[in-house]
Amino acid sequence: MTLPDYDHPKDKPEGYVFGRPTEYRKEMCEQVIELGRIGKSHAQIASTLDVSRETLYTWQDTYPDFLDAITRARQLAQAWFED
Repeated sequence: MTLPDYDHPKDKPEGYVFGRPTEYRKEMCEQVIELGRIGKSHAQIASTLDVSRETLYTWQDTYPDFLDAITRARQLAQAWFED
């Protein structure tokens, strides 16, 4: 089976998505917050979600709700550490 050869993004059919589908799910936000609550680092959060830290940074740039969850997790982890 031969796939169509598109030379430029504007040649793609409407609704076509470039690249591999994201593994991001909105439900991850609550999990990230809970991991922060028990003091987990970015590396530990990434490991738990089975993604790289770079993926976390990409998701922060792409999904505002994930940025909020990571920010809250960082604050909760800092409070856990200070306790």
